[in-house]
Amino acid sequence: MRLPLRVGRGEVMEPVVGQGERVSTGQLLAKGGHFRLFAPRAGVVGERQSVWAEGRSDQPALTLHAEAAAEQVEAAGSGDHLALGPAQADRWAVLERIAEAGIVLAETGEPLAERLRGLAEAKVRAVVANANPLEADLTGPLAIMRHWPEQVFAGLAILKRWLGAEAGLVAYPVNFAIDEATAALWQVRCLAVSEKYPQGRGDAVLRTLARQRHLPGGRRRKERSLVVGVQMLRELERALFAERMPTERLVTVSGDGVDRPMQFLAPVGLALMALLERAGLRADARCVVEGSSLAGVAVEAAEAVVSATSESFTAIREAPRQRPQACIRCGWCIDDCPAGIDPARLLELGELGQYQQAREIGLDACIECGICSHVCPSHLRIMEYIRMIKSQVHHGS
Repeated sequence: MRLPLRVGRGEVMEPVVGQGERVSTGQLLAKGGHFRLFAPRAGVVGERQSVWAEGRSDQPALTLHAEAAAEQVEAAGSGDHLALGPAQADRWAVLERIAEAGIVLAETGEPLAERLRGLAEAKVRAVVANANPLEADLTGPLAIMRHWPEQVFAGLAILKRWLGAEAGLVAYPVNFAIDEATAALWQVRCLAVSEKYPQGRGDAVLRTLARQRHLPGGRRRKERSLVVGVQMLRELERALFAERMPTERLVTVSGDGVDRPMQFLAPVGLALMALLERAGLRADARCVVEGSSLAGVAVEAAEAVVSATSESFTAIREAPRQRPQACIRCGWCIDDCPAGIDPARLLELGELGQYQQAREIGLDACIECGICSHVCPSHLRIMEYIRMIKSQVHHGS
């Protein structure tokens, strides 16, 4: 088992255990800054390696050798139920516990404790749990809501109370059977979302809820709201109520490159091939991407591992890369864009280096769904360029 020592763009964690040392499940293995790495199972610490994880081929990792031969992979739906902790807790003691657990926001890789510190004095109106999958077959968030709703609601209630927010909201697909009775016990509300692509990134969820008049419109909705993933909420509840460190991830394996699309409760550091084989990886599968088939990033399946932010992998049988041609101004990307922006114009501005103008016409509204690239008859990699523009803007170029 290979355990990545870096989360997102964070610094590399340094091991606090020595090679050859025996460790138990949940024991601290490495730390660095605000990040923590815990043992997902008992074993013996091995050497440091370099693996492919989170889109990086130079990801340093710590190996953990199992004393038992069998890999620990559970089918989604197993696991213990909610165990309530103390009814009252000091606010800063809670934050310290979150920091010790090293829980991160999957969308950005940012430590949750750091985000909360930044919002400690803010007037947050709503904490929103995003339970909308990006594609119909990538149902990791819904699998969590189906099997562990009380843990999600409890995690949401914790954040709502810690921030002093007026509301804790769960945004979920309109056709999903939500457990509203349990949500009511935790004093959080469940809101059905009817739009086809409302989710994407956090600001897209907020826009949708504002259109449905659950949140105020304009800039205030973003400044006064926090959007989090349901997987992170479950990790938060486990850390505070069950005293279990975040050593596992609910991972979806889907796509036409596997015979049995499945969700797995898998330990961090597990080789991706173990999940692909369980899902029936086809011999003619051409590539595997982390994320959706439209917006995911290709990974080396033989080298990839389950990381602290992994949520889904898609195996694809056919992934032809057509030679890009000149834009023919057909407007298909504009018609199909769920955010209502002009992707082709963003591409043009990016090529000219006019990043500020790109922001002015809606760069930040892009939810990176990948539809523009999918429908483009000229095979332009529009979303790839939009991501590049966002990166340039983020680094102040």
